[in-house]
Amino acid sequence: MSPSSHMVNYTYYLQLAIEAAKTHGVEAQFVDDMPQSIRPTPVRGAFRMGEVLLPKNNPEEALFVLLHGLGHMAQWSLYPEEHERSYFYNARGNSWDDAHLREIWEHEFSALPFVLGFLNKHGLGDIEDWYVCHFMADQQYLAEIFRNNQYDVQKFFMILSQTKVEERFEAASFPMLAATFKAEGYIKFL
Repeated sequence: MSPSSHMVNYTYYLQLAIEAAKTHGVEAQFVDDMPQSIRPTPVRGAFRMGEVLLPKNNPEEALFVLLHGLGHMAQWSLYPEEHERSYFYNARGNSWDDAHLREIWEHEFSALPFVLGFLNKHGLGDIEDWYVCHFMADQQYLAEIFRNNQYDVQKFFMILSQTKVEERFEAASFPMLAATFKAEGYIKFL
């Protein structure tokens, strides 16, 4: 599956997803530029429990960042140790060998079913293929960053244009989000 990007009305789905996220206690905030505390690396968005910072002028990217952040929030609610792993990976930097990349992929893929569950729960299942394709391209992009320590958002879009996903993934029920996590710094969305 490789859904055509021009067929998705990102602004429409973003508004629906933001409204659905609010029902789970998650606020989305559009920003022109990420706060200084989140940089210096180029960041496409950021999230922490209950809050997502979205790029203001890119609804496609904002939709992806919102959904991805929601997946991790659900993951953290059911598996608190994954919350600590997210912050550990985020703070570690960009020197990763293949064994560590496999750990990150396991962590990322364990959040994917929750996004699919969120989409289905809120009547947004028709963008499931788009999300999975974007997710898979993002994983390849992260591997490039972590192996080469080079940030190039254009490289992400090149990878995305070539990504084809044949396998299907199971959706998991989207849980009640835990409100017990302290407001730590943001997870950078590279």
